Amino acid sequence: MADVYYANRLGATSYQANGRQIPVTLTKRRQFVIQGSNLLQAFDNQVAINDPVLLAALAVNRSGQMQDITATIQAEQNAIIRANATQVLLVDGVAGSGKTSVLLQRVAYLLYQQRQAWSAENILIFTPNQVFTKYIQHVLPALGETNPVTLPFVRYFQQLGQRFDWSLPDATGRFKLLDQQLQQVVTDPDALSQLFQDDLSQRYFHQTDPKQPLLRRLQAVLRRLAAKPSTADLDLTAWLTQVDWPSILKLAGPLTVTEQFYILLRLQNYHQDNIAALFIDEAQDYTPDQLTLIHQLFPKASLTLVGDHNQALKATGATLAQTAASFDQRSLVQKYLVTSYRATAAITDFFAQFADNPKALKIQSIQPQGQQPQIYAQLSLAALTQELTSTSTGQLLGVITPDNQAAQQLLAALKSRLSQVTGLTGASPKLPTSGVVVLPLAVAKGLEFDQVVVTDFAASFYQAPILGQHRRYVAASRATKTLTIINQLTGLPTAKASAGD
Repeated sequence: MADVYYANRLGATSYQANGRQIPVTLTKRRQFVIQGSNLLQAFDNQVAINDPVLLAALAVNRSGQMQDITATIQAEQNAIIRANATQVLLVDGVAGSGKTSVLLQRVAYLLYQQRQAWSAENILIFTPNQVFTKYIQHVLPALGETNPVTLPFVRYFQQLGQRFDWSLPDATGRFKLLDQQLQQVVTDPDALSQLFQDDLSQRYFHQTDPKQPLLRRLQAVLRRLAAKPSTADLDLTAWLTQVDWPSILKLAGPLTVTEQFYILLRLQNYHQDNIAALFIDEAQDYTPDQLTLIHQLFPKASLTLVGDHNQALKATGATLAQTAASFDQRSLVQKYLVTSYRATAAITDFFAQFADNPKALKIQSIQPQGQQPQIYAQLSLAALTQELTSTSTGQLLGVITPDNQAAQQLLAALKSRLSQVTGLTGASPKLPTSGVVVLPLAVAKGLEFDQVVVTDFAASFYQAPILGQHRRYVAASRATKTLTIINQLTGLPTAKASAGD
């Protein structure tokens, strides 16, 4: 029944319950503000946007943990939360539009709706890094659900390799190309003759249909070998490393360990059938090859991918069209979120200018105008220290640097000047509840702060073609209340080189 409230449609409408469509007429939408046992306010509201409850919730100081948005879900967010679980749902939302919150609400909603068939063990969430994993870890328990496995995709893939006794450095490779070549008919007898060294395997291979793709022929051989007691313990790992895959698959250059492991997964037709629903945050950072890998690993899972093409920080990231094409064999629905709830209108206007085709995107904020971003052409470390000292009590201030080296250098300089300052990297603990946090842009993405200071905004890192514009968009959109831009930070101590540098 809450769907009727969140969808915000007065008049004739309906809701679904137990597989039935139930018609109703919504005559009034009333909101209450309750503190303890006291009713502070009650009013009727026909429009969700700009209502006092929403604005009051958005004005609350950030706490270092993501808060659930149950009280303030908007109609366009509600439609995503309740979208059909059988579809691949691809959401492209602007910074601050609540993408991650909506994703987590969708996890809780689908767990509730599928409560007879699904549990937290059947859910998997891919996050951009461990800091972000800890940042969202309290949302689902607050909604009454157990946290499912939540980790970065690279770490998941490395753990998968460990199950097969493979040590994998990362999750990068030519998976899409490998898949295409494996599924093409290979007719070169000389190349195929060195696939198998033993007579039995060769005989099994020649008994397969030469008109079938190589992948199917190899899978058939391996199944027959596995069925024979004398060959059941076939060492696939050793075999994979001995075969000249580049010549067989007509590839340039040798295969990496990760690419060999992918072939192993495809030959064994390995996939994760126990995962009923997969949720991917920051989807714009996944390569087309990684999406191919995910498609092969989770062919039966309900997929929800949320991201923002303007926040792609790597040139290898898939475009929206490439992401959609990765799942073109399945029913796919695309949704868009263009309202930013996170920041004041002044901050939203500032970061919106760095979006691709900002006039067509029409990013809008529903918050008050707020303070205009403060922009310094040059600022000294002493002046920055003074600005950080004036941080409002109880608020969280993020100082965003271009990279981890710059963050460590600035943190070292500020520690002797400020009493409450911490650093954050991808492997660091969770965000503090208040104070000053120094962190690189790659870690800041996905997080939000009451106040943000961005250093070295005029550096080549932020001025690079395309990616530089995305980096400025991401950095500026982390702020909710105040934003300070420093084009050049001066007065930092010169870093001393060490033997390990």
